[in-house]
Amino acid sequence: MRSLLKAKAYSDAVKEKIASELQVAREIQLGILPSDISASIAGSGLEIETFLEPARDVSGDLYEVLKTEDGRVVVVLGDVSGKGIPAALFMAVTMTLVRTLGRQVREPDEIVRRVSDALAEQNPRDMFVTLFARSTIPEKGSCPPRALGTSRPSWFRPAILLPCRFPLQRGLRVWRSG
Repeated sequence: MRSLLKAKAYSDAVKEKIASELQVAREIQLGILPSDISASIAGSGLEIETFLEPARDVSGDLYEVLKTEDGRVVVVLGDVSGKGIPAALFMAVTMTLVRTLGRQVREPDEIVRRVSDALAEQNPRDMFVTLFARSTIPEKGSCPPRALGTSRPSWFRPAILLPCRFPLQRGLRVWRSG
């Protein structure tokens, strides 16, 4: 009886430790995502709201909003294949690539191609990410979106990137002010 109680106590302690580590991983992952995008959209005439709630403790969902030196606003949305910790790790790598390339490269299709090439170089589990990128020059209107890992991208009206008819639960919505 005593050994069963010890085994149960050990099992409970291990579960608690894992839950604690997953909570820390969740905080780190959500910290990777942009928390304040106001500087990225300042003066662009765009209004953007973001919110992400992983289905599990951690996930492969991602988004980024960047402002480049030439004034473009780059919006990237993505979802890594799989769930849990592997998807979260792949998401972190993808976010690093998106941030680096999104500031260096002008065209969304080139950002997506380079992210794809870099992810394919060292990918022992053959994971993938569905990635949507759009670059907008506020004074000139919108540029066509580019996608990776999905069928042909949809075209959106110039004033709306992603419409949202219901209160924002998950994801990102963008619209032009005024």
